Amino acid sequence: MGLPYLNAQEIQEQKQRIAVAMAHKPNYFIRSGEVLRLVEKLADKNHQILEVGCGAGDLASSMIDQGYHHLDLLDIDDYLRDDIKNRVHLALADLSYNKLPYTDNKFDLLLAIAIVEHLENPYNFVREAARVLKPGAKMLMAIPYIFSWRSRWRFMTRGDLFGYSKQNNHITLFTKAVFNKVFWPHFNLEQEIYGESYVEIFGRKLKFSGGGKYFSNKILYILEKKK
Repeated sequence: MGLPYLNAQEIQEQKQRIAVAMAHKPNYFIRSGEVLRLVEKLADKNHQILEVGCGAGDLASSMIDQGYHHLDLLDIDDYLRDDIKNRVHLALADLSYNKLPYTDNKFDLLLAIAIVEHLENPYNFVREAARVLKPGAKMLMAIPYIFSWRSRWRFMTRGDLFGYSKQNNHITLFTKAVFNKVFWPHFNLEQEIYGESYVEIFGRKLKFSGGGKYFSNKILYILEKKK
């Protein structure tokens, strides 16, 4: 997104700056069409869908164009493009600390694409996501993938992981043990989907198929709420 870490008050004070940053290209899994393909696979047109951290509304716009109209959006402030404001219902909440403004067991699908790494308190969000999802419903969650060989090497040599730097606003990450403790009480893991694989040689990215577990820096989880 190209923003430094901002606390809740700074987010409110810098709304225009954030809106400009959100107008730039969306997350890889949205740009590639992967999220929309999964939505079409996992949800029918009558399902209730919640997208948190909806930003400018790029993903929501694509879903509406595909006939998904039972769609709720949520973000910490209103950053929606003008052309989508009248096509969706937007609620405002701080995912780190607020209760989501929805009843229990309401949604069939929840989308959290490149959101959790920005949260000061991701544990509140995970509990609330489980609360508002129906038993057996799915959550798509994309976060930086910190276990690639590239990321491990960066940690050994620099003390940082891929996707986390002084310049960006990513502040939350999960080791495997912490991930298990946070998610497994509420969810089962259905699938892991990796972003594009590449290596950098003399500053150039050489992309190739396969090997995402070792050479990607993004991951998308399909999680199912326990019944």
